[in-house]
Amino acid sequence: MSRIALSLCAVITAIGLTTATQADTIDFDSFTLGDVFGASSQPVAYQTGDLIPNPNTGDLIDMTLEDYHYGNSTDFWNATVVDGEDGNALQLDNIGVKFDFNGLGHVNYVELEYIIRDQVTLQNFGVSVDGTAEIIIKQDQFFTDMTQVITTSTGVTMTIKDLSDAPGRRFGRITLESADPDGIASFQIGGQELEIDNVVATPEPGSLALLGLAVAGLIYNRKTRVR
Repeated sequence: MSRIALSLCAVITAIGLTTATQADTIDFDSFTLGDVFGASSQPVAYQTGDLIPNPNTGDLIDMTLEDYHYGNSTDFWNATVVDGEDGNALQLDNIGVKFDFNGLGHVNYVELEYIIRDQVTLQNFGVSVDGTAEIIIKQDQFFTDMTQVITTSTGVTMTIKDLSDAPGRRFGRITLESADPDGIASFQIGGQELEIDNVVATPEPGSLALLGLAVAGLIYNRKTRVR
């Protein structure tokens, strides 16, 4: 391989290493306040598995609407864009939303924020990582401090940290960390009157670095054929 090609590989690999560690974030601020995705959407209702259209076409995280399971029941109602604590948020009302990270490569860290404003009625809150069986955080209970650490069957460490700083609501952050080379493929969350915001997914540094090497190789091969 020529010095020029080697230099090109080094540059693109460096770009890959730098770019790979840049997280992709969905904060719902590009969505229109009041938009409804679900069973009562107009003019056409959404169904289980339908993609939530994201106005920010630069996001690499896909979002789909999913059934929400609690106890022996299954429901599918609405996800609504609401005025959150920091810009827009997505409120889940008896519905689930799945975030697919495959477009980012191997994601090894995910975090998101949650807010529960209703402290009067009994609530439900469940999550699923990489399509595993749902992990019930709360079922038909009043929300209290939910701080806990859970290790899923796929080896992902999920930390729920309650950060509530005002009466009458629960606020916190969920983080997912994986040491598996395959990373975290998806995360699903469902609930009642549960707001989520600032979903951040960070790919491992090696994912796009390998992509950089592949691109460099293609460029080199093309230059070789042209000669």
